[in-house]
Amino acid sequence: MRNFFSKPNILLILLILVGAELHFYNLNWGAPFYFHPDERNIASAITQLSFPNQMNPHFFAYGSLPIYAIYFTAVIINFFSFPTFHFPLSPVTFEQAVIVGRIYSALLATFLIPLLFVLGEKLKDKKTGLLAAFFATFSIGFTQFSHFGTFEMWLTFFGTLLFLLCLKYISKPSAITLIFLSLVVGILASIKVTSLVLVPIPILILAWHSFQKTRNTQKSGISDAQKIRPTKFSKFSKKYIDIYLCRSTYLCHYQSLCSS
Repeated sequence: MRNFFSKPNILLILLILVGAELHFYNLNWGAPFYFHPDERNIASAITQLSFPNQMNPHFFAYGSLPIYAIYFTAVIINFFSFPTFHFPLSPVTFEQAVIVGRIYSALLATFLIPLLFVLGEKLKDKKTGLLAAFFATFSIGFTQFSHFGTFEMWLTFFGTLLFLLCLKYISKPSAITLIFLSLVVGILASIKVTSLVLVPIPILILAWHSFQKTRNTQKSGISDAQKIRPTKFSKFSKKYIDIYLCRSTYLCHYQSLCSS
C-alpha cells in the first residue's frame, strides 16, 4: 500500500486526471455540423447499421472493428436510456455516432498516459516513464485527436501496446504474452490495414528468440557432451575395470618374478 502512494505513482495519477480533463473537455464541440470529413464518413457508415438485418457499413477506408464497437456501444447506451428491446435494433443517429466515437478517442488518449509510463519504466526507469507520461498528458496531438471520432488514437494506443508486449516477450517469453501479441496485431489490422507495417517487429522478435533458444540448446548439448556425467552403469563398469586392471598388473608382476 505504501508503494502505491509513492511519489511517482501520485504524480502519475495527477497526470492521468489532468489528461482526462484535457481529453474529455467539450467533446460535443462543433455541434451540429461536425466538419471533419473522416469523422462524418465514419458516422454516416455507423448510421447505416441495423443489427441483425444490415451490418454492412459500405465504408472501407478504415477497418471495421471501431465502427462496430462504436455502433454497439451506442446501442447499449440507447437501451439503458430507453429500455425497449426488439429486432431489428433501433438505428444509431449521426450525432450519437460522432459523440461515442469521440468518447472512445478520449478514453484511449487517456489510457495512453499510464501505458507510456509503463513503457518508459520498462525501457529505463520510473523517471523516464514519468517524462513520457508528462509529454503524453500535454501533447497537443493527443488532445486534438481525442476530440475527433476518428481512428488515430486507436492506432496509437494499440501500436504502443504492441511495443510493450514485444518488450515483455523479450524479457520473459510466455505463451500468454504471445497470445496477447497475436490479438493486438489482429486488432491493429482491423483498425487500419496499413498498420500491418508493424507486423515485422513481433515476427523478428519471435525469430530472434527462436534463434537464441536453438543456439543455447546447441551450446548446452556441446557442454554436456564435454562433461559426461557418470551414470550408475558407468560407475559400476569403472569399479570392475579398475579391479581387472589391478589384477592384471599383479599377474604380470608375478609372472615376471617367476621368470626371473
